[in-house]
Amino acid sequence: MERPNEDIRFLFLWLLELSLRISGTIRFIMGTLRRQTGYDSVYYDKVDIVLLHIQSFGDSAQALCSCMLFCILRSNTLHFVKGVINRLRGKNEEGTPLLNDQVATYIF
Repeated sequence: MERPNEDIRFLFLWLLELSLRISGTIRFIMGTLRRQTGYDSVYYDKVDIVLLHIQSFGDSAQALCSCMLFCILRSNTLHFVKGVINRLRGKNEEGTPLLNDQVATYIF
């Protein structure tokens, strides 16, 4: 069962999305202003290349960060991974065998 304070990650999702995607928005505004006004800055090409690299990282990292935030960093997922690692190392944290004589019950 998820703890109630873990839902705080939904409140900060917009901040994550904004920080990963802001460089593309800045590049778009810079390119639009350059085309519409004809103003050509001395540093435009250098700044555009830097923002391009940041944008290429941010666009691809968006899905990875969302997956980590909502799937991997959940407490039940971390507890499951911790249990699997402990079983592989030979430590059974809960003291119960992996297989027992009880019949599995499926709830649909």
